[in-house]
Amino acid sequence: MKSFLLPALCILIGSTCISAQENIHFTNPEIYAILKGNYDPAQYLPPFPIDDPYTISEDMLHLINPDSLKATLLALRPFHNRNTGSDTISATTGIGAARKWILSRFEQYGTTRAGDSSQGTSSLTKMFVAC
Repeated sequence: MKSFLLPALCILIGSTCISAQENIHFTNPEIYAILKGNYDPAQYLPPFPIDDPYTISEDMLHLINPDSLKATLLALRPFHNRNTGSDTISATTGIGAARKWILSRFEQYGTTRAGDSSQGTSSLTKMFVAC
């Protein structure tokens, strides 16, 4: 029995590694160069150093709306399974669709905040808009 257990365990672990997520796709071709290490890290430095993490949380605290947070969670529900093993290509279900939806929300926030000078912008918002 023990002689059968070790090869079976090796096959099980090997098949799990082989069937790992392979269909990862990026919308920006520059990401492939970054993942391969072909980039200059100096290009990706923030426009200003962030020394105090509490400054970030204080700036963000007044931007959080519980109703908006609940609406976001309810909007993510139709994508069903959003773990790393789910579909990354589908436009309607899985982590791929959820990722695209979240990206569109970030782009929407960026354009909204970039054109909004009446409320004043925090340093954190300026950093996101500058990127």
